[in-house]
Amino acid sequence: PPERIRIIDASGDALEGRTTPIDEGSDVIVSCIAIAGNPLPIVRWFHNGKEIDSDSSLDADNVTVRNTLHLFTLSRDYFETVLFCEAEHKLYPHPVNASILIDMNLKPLYVKIEKSWRSLVAGQKAELVCRSFGSRPPAVLTWIKGEEKLLDS
Repeated sequence: PPERIRIIDASGDALEGRTTPIDEGSDVIVSCIAIAGNPLPIVRWFHNGKEIDSDSSLDADNVTVRNTLHLFTLSRDYFETVLFCEAEHKLYPHPVNASILIDMNLKPLYVKIEKSWRSLVAGQKAELVCRSFGSRPPAVLTWIKGEEKLLDS
């Protein structure tokens, strides 16, 4: 079996436990690296129990198998789910694995402006409330009139 298996990000930094928050809609590149094994292991990625298409290659040292996963326009479907990497060796019955939990910053699902139920009358004050739902962390809501930022009151 491989001596070691680890997950790294595009910068080559090791990922353990959970990712730093990834922005919804971002592209993500992670690699699973299996070191040693004779013969070399087969390295695969899984998400929600299903194998994901990815690119496997042999590093120049001929002892490291690297499987790189490209996730384009990461959707909120990946939030708080596990990416699982497995190194399987045909002569060893138990695969070696590593996993990471995907943490994400999520865009609001909707933004809604609510007004009081009474009719609007020119020259009189009216209360408008802006609400958003589904973002993580909570959205920062700002009122703008023309090009001028308005203060909350």
